[in-house]
Amino acid sequence: MKLNFSGIWIVAIMFYGLALYTFIAKKPMNFWAGHKISSKKIKNIKAYNICLAIMWLFLGIYFSIGTYFLHSNNINMVYTIYHIFIRYILLIMIIYYSIIWYYFKVK
Repeated sequence: MKLNFSGIWIVAIMFYGLALYTFIAKKPMNFWAGHKISSKKIKNIKAYNICLAIMWLFLGIYFSIGTYFLHSNNINMVYTIYHIFIRYILLIMIIYYSIIWYYFKVK
């Protein structure tokens, strides 16, 4: 059996790794690149990181499903998954993070 590490597999593995790292991190993880979050701005750092880890884990599973369709030669479903990601998943991630930030920020 030949292993084929296509780009979509690499993205899925990166999201799994990010989820694991976020889950075990002691400091609050950042969502936006270059935006540092201070520990003083978060009420419960562990719960905040767990919520972010769930988001990254969901994305890893999402791209793993895309990998399944890629290896089963169902290219139409791969294109559908990419279009759903671009149109909806990114928006859902931003809304989910906004809810997490509102809930865990120090008021």
